[in-house]
Amino acid sequence: MPKFKLSIMMLLQYMMYAVWWVPLAAYLTNLEVSSTQKALILSFMAIGCMASPLVGMLVSVGSMLGFVLLFKEKTELKK
Repeated sequence: MPKFKLSIMMLLQYMMYAVWWVPLAAYLTNLEVSSTQKALILSFMAIGCMASPLVGMLVSVGSMLGFVLLFKEKTELKK
């Protein structure tokens, strides 16, 4: 059951990014943004969707590393 809940959460996360594409494209058209720039902006949204789980994982690992370093420093100060 937890895997199913996680799958639904991930589907909803990516679906929310997809919902923004249509209004954003219309907004960029109203701003008279060139087709190349519009394509780049929308492409970077997709790249961000793929990169966000990796960034989250790196932040998690970094925070654990920081916790370990602080714990090590604290134990060395007690000696």
